[in-house]
Amino acid sequence: MGPEERRIAIDSNSPYKPAIVVGYPYLKRYGQELVASGVNFYDLTMIFSDVTEIVYADSCCHVNK
Repeated sequence: MGPEERRIAIDSNSPYKPAIVVGYPYLKRYGQELVASGVNFYDLTMIFSDVTEIVYADSCCHVNK
């Protein structure tokens, strides 16, 4: 994520930040446990890691077209 997109997508005062900081490690861990248990589960948290265009349209979670 480049500097311009960071200005759009990251809000250090977001009311969602505490839940994300605490919750995402749990979600990732339990996702791995689901896979280990044979559940068809995919962790898509890094799905845009190779995308160079601006993806996020706001600081909540919405992406552009």
